[in-house]
Amino acid sequence: EYRFSGAYLEIFNFSVSRNAIVNASASFDIYGPLTKDTSISSSYYSTGLYQQKSIPHGDNSTIVGTTSLGIHHPVSCSYNIKVDRVPRVSLNQSIPTRVSKKATTISMSVNGEGLDPSLLTDSTLSKRANLSVLLSDLNYQGFSKENSNGFMNMLTCSGIIESQNLSVSSDGYLNGSLSVKQHLR
Repeated sequence: EYRFSGAYLEIFNFSVSRNAIVNASASFDIYGPLTKDTSISSSYYSTGLYQQKSIPHGDNSTIVGTTSLGIHHPVSCSYNIKVDRVPRVSLNQSIPTRVSKKATTISMSVNGEGLDPSLLTDSTLSKRANLSVLLSDLNYQGFSKENSNGFMNMLTCSGIIESQNLSVSSDGYLNGSLSVKQHLR
């Protein structure tokens, strides 16, 4: 029953895998005032905020950009955005007069079958990757448009490959994973 203003995204992350609903979380920094508002809970259930919305799912979502890296069958990925901000507070004030963005870091890791062996060398040349995840819901037929959107959003990460790993599973499959990080100022 409280209302606030001045909320800024700090961290947003999600993971996509086959046969699973996309798991997501977000964290916000709140710099504005917090006030009690009893009308929020009484009107919440009659607004569109309460209605069921479509949820991204791993079955129809696609991970793009892995083929050039040797991962021909990506099975899961995780995506993370971290935003660093600097609040500017004037003397004798408790609420910032301004909040500026210092830096944004996007990281994405992908797991799948295979990995280009040339990525595992200790070359001094930086290796880059351009990865995207296209989030989709299950797109069931016969549901209302609000609950069945198909394609929902695309998020990308273009940067330097920070880590890569190659292993063999107990059933003989070659498994690869890699992590990419993009820095924005």
